[in-house]
Amino acid sequence: MSLSFEKAKVLNPKRSSDTTTNRVNWHDYYAGYSSEFAYAILSSIGLNKESLVMDPWNGAGTTTLAASAIGYKSVGFDLNPVPVIIAKAFKISYGEKPSIVPLLSKIINKFKVINIKYDSNDPLRLWFKEDSSCYIRALERSIQYFLIQEQKGKYVFIKSNVNLVSEIAAFFYLAVFRVVRSLIGQFQSSNPTWVKQPKDEHSKVSIDKNSIRLAFVSEVNAMLENFDPVFDNSANAESKLFIGNSLNIQCEKNSVDFVLSSPPYCTRIDYGVYTMPELCVLGLFKSELDNLRRSLIGSTTVPKNAPASSVEWGEVCNSFLDEVKNHPSISSDTYYLKNHLQYFDLMFSSLLEINRVLKKGGACTLVVQDSYYKDVHNDLPEIISQMGNNLGWSLAIKKEFPSLFNMSGVNPGVKRYRKQTDATESVLVFSK
Repeated sequence: MSLSFEKAKVLNPKRSSDTTTNRVNWHDYYAGYSSEFAYAILSSIGLNKESLVMDPWNGAGTTTLAASAIGYKSVGFDLNPVPVIIAKAFKISYGEKPSIVPLLSKIINKFKVINIKYDSNDPLRLWFKEDSSCYIRALERSIQYFLIQEQKGKYVFIKSNVNLVSEIAAFFYLAVFRVVRSLIGQFQSSNPTWVKQPKDEHSKVSIDKNSIRLAFVSEVNAMLENFDPVFDNSANAESKLFIGNSLNIQCEKNSVDFVLSSPPYCTRIDYGVYTMPELCVLGLFKSELDNLRRSLIGSTTVPKNAPASSVEWGEVCNSFLDEVKNHPSISSDTYYLKNHLQYFDLMFSSLLEINRVLKKGGACTLVVQDSYYKDVHNDLPEIISQMGNNLGWSLAIKKEFPSLFNMSGVNPGVKRYRKQTDATESVLVFSK
């Protein structure tokens, strides 16, 4: 297989706020690129129909959905179970639409009569008062009763087995996610990736069972109104979704033809906290949530002993780390240095894994964004480029796009160090 880099169509990856009436409207996943971007590059770069496309940070499944629509087999991994559920919901067959309303009726009828014994450890108690948490858990258990027989009465992700959740079950779980998000809207901070927690029991949400029923029905109906597939014409090729770690990709050596992904940016976004409401619906307890947060690349948590820097990370990366270490601001040479060392160590290790599974002659396309530590430029696109070069990859395409909205803009403290908060999003296409 010979890829046609000169014919590759590279669009701006930024998602538009258009008025489409398809599934794109089901969930606004912050850490994603547009379906148009994914479809354009996958369909223009010269892959053949036997090609395998892989995304190690698959998120809500844009890569695997686009690959499937074009006709390529695909596999997607994410360490966080929430986006895996969302990606499964997006895959639901249009032919399932007539079965949604009858299933909704069954779920609601079960919800009306089911009684859940109060569990003080239920993660939903973070935001909801006792009765309210029981009602939401009753709704989740009603979905389990009809659609997840093996796990009846248990928390879905106690064993992190995503195969227990069918696409139609994922559809209804996504509706519950939407209900919970709407109910705790008062706790959304100015940072779109951070959800605050109530200060005390009095501040928690109280809602009656009938109101939850009405909210759930409303969300399902809204999703039905936007049930059209993301892509008009779909070849519906096989795509597999797994809970998986980019440090240990469950693919054979030299088995992947094309990688398309957007790794977590080095902007200290805590994706564990970002999806905490949904993780609570799935029943992840605090200890499990803490473990997940520590495992995610870009986590705000840091290890006691940070990894050492490596020459393999490249000159730009190591120069940046030196500037962080020597910065006069508080904790620069302790917490923030450890945080960045951890990020670059995990990122390079992930690139090593991608290199292991990627075929000779294959390609890896990554969407990355630069940022700043205080007034120090973190040129992540150049850092990733140098890491790729040290793996023996060639940078075939680099396209830059301005990113006017980014996390710097929501942090008022940034203006102490620089006036501009613009960032640049780069599409890097590597050839192996």
